[in-house]
Amino acid sequence: MAARKWFLLVGENGKDLTSATSVGVDVEDVDTLRKAVKKECPSDLANVAAADLTVFSNRAEYDAKRSVLLPQSWSPVTAYGNNEENALIVQVPTQRQVAVPMLSQQSFVWKEPKPLVGTTGAKWDFQNSLDLGNLASAIGCHYQAWRDGKTDKRTHPLFVCLDGPGTGKSRLLDEFPNILQQQIFRDETQGDPAMKQLLRNAYTFKITFENGTTDNYGLSDPRKMMGTRMLYQLQDSVVWEEFLLDHANHVVPAQVLSKLSAITGTDSSQMCVILCVDSLQKLQHEPGSKRSEFYTAFASLCGLVNASKCWLIVICAATITQPVDEFLAVSPQWREMLQTTSLERPKINGRDVFDTFNDGNEALTQLLVDDMGGHGRALEELFKVMLRNQGQAFEFIPVMHNVLAAIRQAYPAIVAQMQSMKQAFLAVISRQWVDGNSLFGNLTLDQVISCGLIRLEGTRLQCPFILFMLLETHDIPWNKPATYAPADRLEDLKPWQRWEHFNCKFRALKSQAFAQEEPVLWTDIHHGARFGDGCNRRVIERQLTYALADKRMPTKTEGFQKGRCSCGNDQGKCFLYQSADGSPFGDAFLCLEDATKGFFHEVYQCKCVEGKLSLGVFKHMRSKAAGTDDLFILYCTSQVTADLRMLPNSAFVDATCWEAYYGPFAARARFIKSVPLPCINTSSNVQLEFVEGVDPTYRARIAKKRPFTSSCEDQDSSQGP
Repeated sequence: MAARKWFLLVGENGKDLTSATSVGVDVEDVDTLRKAVKKECPSDLANVAAADLTVFSNRAEYDAKRSVLLPQSWSPVTAYGNNEENALIVQVPTQRQVAVPMLSQQSFVWKEPKPLVGTTGAKWDFQNSLDLGNLASAIGCHYQAWRDGKTDKRTHPLFVCLDGPGTGKSRLLDEFPNILQQQIFRDETQGDPAMKQLLRNAYTFKITFENGTTDNYGLSDPRKMMGTRMLYQLQDSVVWEEFLLDHANHVVPAQVLSKLSAITGTDSSQMCVILCVDSLQKLQHEPGSKRSEFYTAFASLCGLVNASKCWLIVICAATITQPVDEFLAVSPQWREMLQTTSLERPKINGRDVFDTFNDGNEALTQLLVDDMGGHGRALEELFKVMLRNQGQAFEFIPVMHNVLAAIRQAYPAIVAQMQSMKQAFLAVISRQWVDGNSLFGNLTLDQVISCGLIRLEGTRLQCPFILFMLLETHDIPWNKPATYAPADRLEDLKPWQRWEHFNCKFRALKSQAFAQEEPVLWTDIHHGARFGDGCNRRVIERQLTYALADKRMPTKTEGFQKGRCSCGNDQGKCFLYQSADGSPFGDAFLCLEDATKGFFHEVYQCKCVEGKLSLGVFKHMRSKAAGTDDLFILYCTSQVTADLRMLPNSAFVDATCWEAYYGPFAARARFIKSVPLPCINTSSNVQLEFVEGVDPTYRARIAKKRPFTSSCEDQDSSQGP
């Protein structure tokens, strides 16, 4: 005799609809229970589908308003509802009396999919960074396995694109069918002719869990969430919300593929379908769970790729990596990870879209583009701001402020999680290794990537300069690294900055990422530089305060009392001093402590020079600025040819390693090196204020004194007081 299962019907408002009752059929899972309840209470559930009933394990679980304990159709119920006191709670959705066409009355025909991207960037030429040879090989193997009836997971690739929001995932999915059909088999001798014929005639589905189809009302099975969206593409008589109300439309992908075969008159064995699934991160997922919506959907896509009657090619995209990693860690499924590209200057039909805004400001326009770091959404916001300002005088700072305001609107999650985004940014400039267990404040790796403007490249994070400016200009407790000027006058937005200021501020900023009690390798602090022998020391890094020295100070350790920190480090302070004007050698220095409590200096020399720098010049600068045991680093705008094996305790950062060293600040460094300052005699007042240190008051002084006759006088005046 079947064991009885007790249940209680409640409405969405929590009120009981029936008294506790029971069913006497074999009930092992949620799906069977729903159907039994539907049959037991026909009057109460006349207009409700069994699939729409939500099951809780007991009254306490329901009253606590926790997540549904039994969310999946196959969740077991054998341990619940075994007596009246612990009856299962079955919640009945509010019944809506809406007239919708029945499935049998609706007309389904083949319809080409709508683009997933409808923003400004959708019109830009697609920048394809995919390895077409590798893609062709994977598609060829997939076809052969399908043709031969093989269902082994290792023979059928699932294409996956994981990246942050606004990086081009949706655009890649939009372009993917064309890439397969038009680009990977251009050579007539390449690829099976029958396979290429199927590809040319392929049917494409594009579905998303955003952009008008976010609602999943009445759908609890992730397979039906995808299948219903596929079916929705085959009609245009009702909008998504109405389409959902007809439960006959709640189908799995395999049913849609069968319907497609019927309405097109194409036998499944002669049909190729390309399925593009976007925004999978919108599906619920719990770490470690194999019953989450995300996990179930991903597993379903794998099953379709491996054993569909038609030749099915699937590409999916998401902003999160953890559930994918968890699935693939226990599955031999062949997966091809596709990477979006970091965009260069966008074009339309080969014409640069930013050319129309140059108006003699090409270098500044390029800097604005570089500040966006190749992020598509950020470039779109920049383009729209410049389009609105077209015809007006080009003002770099107002443009940057308008772009920052637009990006705050485009990436609201960044604004909501500024503290965690600060930690992620510090991980970028310190080149920290990260993985799925990394935390940034109270956010996981997936969560900070999902906020935007953060990308994962291998085991390290990347971000654009514009993220730093979002942090710098937002009202959060950000530890300003400089004391030589008020925070509102640090002027990091300005394109022209003193070379020594730029490098000192960058060094002080990095100290926030490395400041800790445990010793750290000095080479890690200056990751990307080129090192000589003796640089692999362990040091105690403390958060630096960048200050301008008010008097000449010796930069060598020998100039200070032996065993004593030259900047008051023993008193809880640590300064990065920029040398006072007139100091003959060493542009800046700071005091470091090694693992044995010994003190020595880290000394900087910043040189803006043309041509190559010889070993002899390097040796001379080092001997004048740093002691034998001090660590010396040269920041040079040209290329250094010195053999550092001849220079122990020395390093340099030159044009050959800027990208590796400066990261998101590299474009700013290139600009300082390559673009001459505005002419002090002929530049407009607006252009003069693009230079660090030139405010309206100082600009007026320049205007009153010019024309200047000395190039040295010009240089000193244009760089501020």
